[in-house]
Amino acid sequence: MTIAFLSGTPAAAPSVRRIIGAALLGLSLLAAGCSAIKLAYEGLPNISYYWVDGYVDLDDAQAPQVREALAGLHQWHRRNELPLYAGLLERAARLAPGEVTAPQACALFDDMRERFVTLLGQAEPAVSALAVRLSPAQLQQLEKKYAKNNRDYREEWIDVTPEKRRERRYESILKRSEDFYGRLTREQRQMVRAQVDASIFDPSLMLAERMRRQDDALRTLRQLQSGGADATAARPQVHAWLERGLRSPDAAYRDYEQRLRAESCRIFAQAHATTTPEQREKARQRLLAYQADVRQLASR
Repeated sequence: MTIAFLSGTPAAAPSVRRIIGAALLGLSLLAAGCSAIKLAYEGLPNISYYWVDGYVDLDDAQAPQVREALAGLHQWHRRNELPLYAGLLERAARLAPGEVTAPQACALFDDMRERFVTLLGQAEPAVSALAVRLSPAQLQQLEKKYAKNNRDYREEWIDVTPEKRRERRYESILKRSEDFYGRLTREQRQMVRAQVDASIFDPSLMLAERMRRQDDALRTLRQLQSGGADATAARPQVHAWLERGLRSPDAAYRDYEQRLRAESCRIFAQAHATTTPEQREKARQRLLAYQADVRQLASR
């Protein structure tokens, strides 16, 4: 019983993934059940740094500033957020042995999203500081990286047959489910496949939103560059940009996002209802193990 199941659908990258914020999302790996959770968490500042560098090719002046910001954010996250993650995992473990409704699943999903929003707010000063220091060449590099990511997304999710797309989603959801419950029965697998076949998942809509966010990022960053604002003066503009990533200006996409969220919660509840006591106990034990890891990390 895990948020990872609900995140089985590939989504358009949130706006925090632009420049520095996307890498900082790595600090939320705990919610997805990383197989080497302690090692992954301790290494996230370095991993995040190289992620950012791959997008904008940090110069000699920016590199130490970004490293310092990531280290500070990591310390803040360990101190303030890890105890809350542990609480979410404990809640999920308590739910695992019994029946779980779609609203209960969505409540966990929404609480996890709130943790992401809090992380984004904490990262905003660092995002602003880097945003006003990017050069035209770095923005060109960012634009090229976006284009490559979009080509990869098209190749994986759009330029394939409907059958291949459904199979890819089925395999992804199946793996996430079996990571927690153990091997699913033939009947359970058939149910997962039927749910995937009936899903409203639309990668074209997601790509359009992804590209809107990318265009918004580039436009905002170029305005900051031309305006010559410092990080403090840029904060309102950066905040508005990041908010548009959290809540799309496109009403049709917001409606789709809500319907997909409701579908994911319903699918999870239906799938959990078919699990055996042994499968639910396996999920509970996995969640409690993650919780123990998180508490240990928080105490360091």
